[in-house]
This record gives sequence, C-alpha cells and structure tokens, in this order.
Amino acid sequence: MSNSEAQTLIKKGRYREAEEALLVSLEDPEAPVEDWPDVVERMVKATRDNTAETVAWATLDAIQLRLPQKEAIPHCVRILRLFSKNDEFRTRAVEMYQQAYEIEGLEQLIEISGLRGGKPVRRALQTLDLCLGIKPDDYLVHKDEGPPAQVVSIESQNWNVRLRTPTGEELFDPVTLGDQYERADDGDFRVLQQFDPEGFAKRLNSDPANIVQTIVKAHDNRITSDDLELMLSPRYVPSSQWSKWWTKARHALKKSPSIRLEGRNPVMITLQDKVVAIEDETWALFDIHASPKAWLDLAQKYVRECKSRSMEHKPEFLLRLRDAVSTEAATLEQRQDSQTLSACLTVDHIGRLAGEEPNDAEAVRIINEASCVRDAFVTLPAETYWAGALECVKKNRPDDWAEAFVELIPIAAPSRCDELAEVVRQDGKDHLLGGLVDEIMSDVVGNVNGMCWLYQGPKNTAAMQIPTLTTLVTRLLSALDQIKHSATMPPELAREAQARIRAVLSAKKCQRFKECLEQIDEGMADALRTQVKRASGLSDAGRTDLLNSILGRFPALWVKPQKKPWEDSQILFCTEAGYAGKDAELDELINVKMKENAIAIGKAAERGDLSENSEYKFALEERDLLRARAAEIKSQMTIARVMRHEDVPTEHVSVGAKVKFKHVATDREITLTFLGPWESNVDLNILNYQAPISQGLMGLKIGESAEIDFKDFEGQLEVISIDSGIE
Repeated sequence: MSNSEAQTLIKKGRYREAEEALLVSLEDPEAPVEDWPDVVERMVKATRDNTAETVAWATLDAIQLRLPQKEAIPHCVRILRLFSKNDEFRTRAVEMYQQAYEIEGLEQLIEISGLRGGKPVRRALQTLDLCLGIKPDDYLVHKDEGPPAQVVSIESQNWNVRLRTPTGEELFDPVTLGDQYERADDGDFRVLQQFDPEGFAKRLNSDPANIVQTIVKAHDNRITSDDLELMLSPRYVPSSQWSKWWTKARHALKKSPSIRLEGRNPVMITLQDKVVAIEDETWALFDIHASPKAWLDLAQKYVRECKSRSMEHKPEFLLRLRDAVSTEAATLEQRQDSQTLSACLTVDHIGRLAGEEPNDAEAVRIINEASCVRDAFVTLPAETYWAGALECVKKNRPDDWAEAFVELIPIAAPSRCDELAEVVRQDGKDHLLGGLVDEIMSDVVGNVNGMCWLYQGPKNTAAMQIPTLTTLVTRLLSALDQIKHSATMPPELAREAQARIRAVLSAKKCQRFKECLEQIDEGMADALRTQVKRASGLSDAGRTDLLNSILGRFPALWVKPQKKPWEDSQILFCTEAGYAGKDAELDELINVKMKENAIAIGKAAERGDLSENSEYKFALEERDLLRARAAEIKSQMTIARVMRHEDVPTEHVSVGAKVKFKHVATDREITLTFLGPWESNVDLNILNYQAPISQGLMGLKIGESAEIDFKDFEGQLEVISIDSGIE
C-alpha cells in the first residue's frame, strides 16, 4: 500500500478500506515504514471514532518490531503526538524511551520533561528528543530567528546545557532549551554564517543546491527566488553576479528529487520532507468529486511535470488514471449527468497520452443518443473537448455533419465560430448559414457565444445578414441584465456568459464599441449611455471604459441638463419583484409557449396542402403574436431599471414614492403609491407613474397641492407625507 493510495481512500470517506489496507501493509516486510505515520495522521483528522486509535496501537507495535528502538522513535513520536490527551499513549512513550536509552539520568530527564504528566505531550517529546540527541560541539539553531549556538557541555545530573552564543556562554534547562532551539548539522547555512562565514561563501559557489536546501528548510520548506536574492545578495553574491549564480543554482536544484521549482518570476522553491514519486503525488490529487476537465488537467500536468524533470512519463500510470476516470464516467452516466460526454472524451484523451489508439466509441454513442447535437455539446466546458467531439460528429454523421456544425455555431467559442462556418462553406453548403443570424438574435442569452462572434465581426459574412453594431451593442448590454436576473441559468454558466460579454465589449480598448459610436447620432448615444450606466452585469472598470468612449465621441452629452426621472422615456423604473415577474413571463413565452407553438406548426404542416390548412395558418398567427409579445417584453426589459427602498427620494413626490394626500375640500385622506407599469394596480391605489394623473403629481413637496380627478376624489389634493413605497 502506498501513502497516496491510502490518502485517496480516506479522502473518499472509505475509512474501513483504508484501515484494512494499512493493517495488510503492517504485515508486509517490504512496506515502507515512513508511510505508516502519514496514514494514521490522516485517519485521526478524518475520523471521529476510535478507528484511528486502534490503528495507531497496531502501527506502533509494527514499527517497534521492524526497527531498532532508537530508529523507531522518530516514527513513533509522530503518532504519539496525535494523542496528547491519552494517558495510555504517554505510558507507551515512556516505555519506548526506557527501552531505547540505557543511560544514567534518563529517569530524571523523563520527569523534567513532564512526559508522565503535567506537561503537553508534544512539549515533553521535543525536550527528550533534543536532549538525548545532542552532545558537546553540536550546533543548534534558534526557532525564533535568533542566532545559532554551539553545545559546550551537558550536566548529567540535572541535564542543564551550556551553549556558546555570539554574546557569550549561557546555561539552559532542558525544557527551555527544547522550546527555543533545535538541532542543526554543520552544513546549515545559519551555522555557517555564524561560525564559518568564509566557508559559507565558498560553499555557495561549490554546492549552491545544498545551501539553498538548508535555507528553504529554515523557512518552513518554502521560499521564493526573490526572497532568496534579498538574503544572499549583495552580502555573499554580488548583484552583478546574481543572475549567473541563480542560473547555476536552479540547474542544480532541478536535479534534486526533494526540491520542487514552480513559477518563473519569482520561482517558488519547495522542499519536500520526504521524496514522493510523481505518480504517487499525482494520484493523491485525483478526486472523484472533481470535474472531467480537472481529471484531464491532472493527467496533462503529470506529463508536463515528467518532461520538466527530464523523466519519461509512465504509460501504465496514465492508464491507471484513465481506468479511474472510466469508472467515474459510468457513474455519471447512471446519474444522467451532463458531464458524461466530457468524462468519456477525457478517457479517450488520457488513453492517447498513454500512447493508445484513439477510442471515441462511447463519446460517439452519447452524441448520437442526444436529442440534438447542440444538447450534447452545450455542457462541454473546454475547447479541448470540442476538437475531439467535432471529430466524432464529422466521422459518424457523413450525410448531415454540416447541418450539425451550423447548429453548434451559436454556442461555440467565438474563436471557433469562423472555423465552423468556413468548413461548412468549403463543403459547398453556404445556404445553411442563411438563418444563423436570426437564430442567434432570437435568444441572445442562450446564444451568448454566437452573439459575441457577431459583435466581433465574422471573417466571412457571405450568406449572412449581420445586424448593425448599434443593435448588437444594445442586445449585449441587455443580455448582461437578463443573465444577472435569470432564475433558470445555472450560476456557473451565468458567470461565464457575463465574463464573455464583458471581454468582447472591452477588447482592444473598446475598439468595436468605438466603431459603433461612429455610426450613431447624439440621441442614440444618449440612450446608449443610459443603458451602459444601468447595466448591472458590467464591472466598474468596464463601465468606466465604455462611458469614457462615449464622452470622447459625444462630450456635449455630459453638459446637457438631466431629465427628471419620471420624464425620462429611455428608462422604465420597476421593483425587483416586477422585473422577476416580467423575466418569468418572457421565459414562459420562449421556453414553453413558443416551443408548444413550434410543435403545433409541425403537426399542422404534416397534414399537407398548407393553403387550405386553417390550423397551420392559426399556428403561424399565434407564432407571430408570441414573437411580437416577446420582442415587446425584451424591449421593455432593455430599458428597465430596478429601484430599491433606499433609491426613493422623500423630499418630493417621485417614482417609487408612497404619498398621503388630503382632499382640500373635504379633509378626507388617501394614500397613493407611484410605481412602474408592471406593478400598477388601481384597485390598491398603486398608480403607474407614467400615467397622466401621476405625472401631474410628480415633483410636489409636502404642503403643496395639485388638481386631480381620481375615484371620488376631485379637486385639490395636498401632500401630507412622503415615504418610500418599495419594501
């Protein structure tokens, strides 16, 4: 059993299997002892029952049987420290030291350390390990970045230790010594700096990798090349020579199996306490709860890491990864998970990395069984998968692959849309691209990628009628808001779609947006400015860039008097509930009624002779009505602005206000709320702020009055109080 395999079992929550695997390993004379404490430690952290404690006892027994007593102590101590509150483990620790060290004064040192009780187990063990492991002339380094010291003498009666430090000699009791110092070999860079600075400078040039390793170890096993430079240059390595020295050191470090170098500038240098095979390291990262993309990335990273270490990757290990992914792919399919196709493509891709022949049979089956090609591709998370999946389509659908490619363009990454369209043209089927633009524009949110492609500008527009840039810009900005308030789009897909739109709007310093501004007049620019200001899906930086672009082209817009909110026809104010309701209505139209209508058209068409088919004509009329209604709602949502409680001014009557009036002639009172057309309800005295009666009351302050004719209130109404009408 390897450490990484046990870790994987524990990570999956299969503690019983991990325990059984460890117990089998304890009986194996070839099993590495150093792996066992790691497994016990992980089980202690992962389980809350007595399983880990039982395993710990068995592991301690196995270690002491396998190794001489003194050699066993470092491994056993790692386990004993995990059970600091268990007196039985304290007793076992005492017995272990008694069996390993038959020296005068041992019992007194055990009492001083507090191992039998009175002091934490970790502290007691560190006292024993340090005092029993040092002798005169040994070197110690300070735990808190103090200067290193050299052992002068050890008093056998009370175990006090005299140290030589830069300030002179000093006496330490065993516990304090263990708290402040730890052992170091004579090659430790701190020791060399203090006691042999000339030797340190020489070894920096003769053996830089060894010196760097001791530095990394002293910095919790991780340090950057920048920090290393600050430490060594210019004191030991002249600034002018640093680049040359670091190149030499890095080359030597790459050959060390215990060192990992990551990144470029700066380089992160990591020291691994125990050398782990790259295969074990990779396998430990395999997580069944990850995505197929993460599994593929793991396999590709393994191959790259082997190459960077000048090693050959092992095909048998890649096949082991592939088989694990294949098992998970079967589980995903049983759950009818949308990632099944990605998983099957990952299986094929990893197999190819291992040198096997392509095997896309499962991917082909899934694509063929999908209701349409688009449904099969829509959840593919990476361009890596698209290449293989498109290959499957073209190879296994010789008669209609071009139609399938056109179907995929609206959801393909913009960089791939031109490629797909060109392949269709080369096959002589330009006519298939004729309705592509209408399809994309009919559902911008569902076809964000295709919309971004149209905005960026297809390389070849033959057979396609591309909308104006103004239309594309406004639809993209509108889509940002629709995506943000969508209750049906998964959060991850929503974030990706918004990021895609923001990226194309700001690409090349808003170049396409600026081209759009060159094609419009000031009035349209003003409307566009309003839309940019209220587009909730834009980042602050992106909004600023777009507004600055408008300012640069139409500076006069920034000095024009602003309209009062209730007079601005380019904005439709609403509440969050009102917006959500309208969004739900649009979703019902597009995803339910239009689909039902499409089915009805198809069924009616099957009856032949369309000129005399009344059901077909009725279905077409209904389609036109549904499209008109959807277009109307989309147009309204494009200019909608959600108001919240804190947005409503209370110093005068305005949009969103809840106002109490007094009828001047009769002293009767009435409360009116002024909201948008989506929320108005005359029966509840909630008026559309755009209605003439509401417009006549806008701007009034407390104490002011206006003429009104509403229900049985006719004449002057005086404003008594103004509050926010939005909860």
